[in-house]
Amino acid sequence: MVEYYTSEEILKNKDEITAALARENCIRGKFFEMIKARISELPKTASILELGPGAGYALDALKQAGFSKLHNVDIDDYLQFKEFKKTFKKCDLNTQKLPYKDNSFDCVLALEVFEHLENFPFALRECSRVLKKGGILVFSRPNGWSIYNRIRYLKGANTTVVTPGNNHINDMSRNLLLKLTEKYFKFERIIAEPAVVPLIHIPIKGRVMFSDHLCFVFKKA
Repeated sequence: MVEYYTSEEILKNKDEITAALARENCIRGKFFEMIKARISELPKTASILELGPGAGYALDALKQAGFSKLHNVDIDDYLQFKEFKKTFKKCDLNTQKLPYKDNSFDCVLALEVFEHLENFPFALRECSRVLKKGGILVFSRPNGWSIYNRIRYLKGANTTVVTPGNNHINDMSRNLLLKLTEKYFKFERIIAEPAVVPLIHIPIKGRVMFSDHLCFVFKKA
């Protein structure tokens, strides 16, 4: 994990960030398999845009699942998979419009990206613009709504979403998230990262309150 950088600082520290992204494969495990299962409900001819693909692990997993129309944008090229460089485009999601025409994609995917953005509402509007009608926005982020984080907040401590030691700069309530999305999307579902009771490792039902990460699925109206 790297410290919080502005867009200009990100570009100046490419080597450090490339190394960090190569190590941090956030698509491992059952949580990503659950996310991939929702995307796999789309036809294999679907056009998919990933925002902030990092090293490209999710793109590779989607390719292995049978998808071929895979595009990606990031503030710089950190890809470890050369095959995805041909559809890579550079874009600062905070300030620049996505370099695609309106109604271009069936799915926009952003895994652990939006919590890093200074201008999350702008990025949401751009996702809506490039999605086709009925297309889906799928994004994951740390769960600031968990009971653990609620207790920390009530005690006056930092939540685990935004701390002095990480590079996350925004968190939001459920109502704020719905307010920011309601003009452009219809809420479909939340996919909760599997959670267990600490120490005894018993699965917990109703996992949203206990999960460390959540994935949100919205459909363009």
